[in-house]
Amino acid sequence: AGIDPAAASQAVRVYSRFDVDRSGAVTLADVEIVRDLLGSGKIGGEWATELLGRCDLDGSGVIDIADLTLVLAKYESTVR
Repeated sequence: AGIDPAAASQAVRVYSRFDVDRSGAVTLADVEIVRDLLGSGKIGGEWATELLGRCDLDGSGVIDIADLTLVLAKYESTVR
């Protein structure tokens, strides 16, 4: 089986898991998104949107203070 040249030439974009808005960098906007979604959780075992799922940084099923702490620490490490 060969590789389709068109498919092989497409770039793959890789984001930090802390870059919840997929801007290419962990910014204050990512911190604000997680903060605004605090308390959100899975409904019927699924996230309502992809963004909500990306904000659950610790995989607990709920966007909570632990997730906010993780994204804030990553943001702070990039602005020093």
